[in-house]
Amino acid sequence: PTYLNLGNRIALVGYELDRTAAAPGESFHLTLWWRAPRDIDTNYSVFTHVLGTRESIWAQMDGWPLGGDSPTATWREGQIIRDPYELVVAADAPPGVCDLEIGMYGADAQRLSLLGKGGHVEGTRILLGKVRIAPAR
Repeated sequence: PTYLNLGNRIALVGYELDRTAAAPGESFHLTLWWRAPRDIDTNYSVFTHVLGTRESIWAQMDGWPLGGDSPTATWREGQIIRDPYELVVAADAPPGVCDLEIGMYGADAQRLSLLGKGGHVEGTRILLGKVRIAPAR
């Protein structure tokens, strides 16, 4: 459980990751739990990335929550959304340790800011931690 504030519009209140290492062609299964602090009237897309060196994206899944079945403009105050993703590691991904990052952006591609204590902007992404790409089998 956690509470990470995205632009005072949406909060990440938890997440689950099925594994911390995967080889090329294998998947990380990530489940995000979002909370609407108030009714939302805008649709935001979620980005989920496994980032290697020089911001290389080795696994990615972007889109509206629940594969498009739960657009954020339908979320109501206090609602909790369970939002699963399958991040398939690219066939040409090199072995190494990568960042797992997530966040949200609007139709204008503008990312929601991660707000810290006192409402200070801490960036435009949430770093969930590190994952490892294992050597190809």
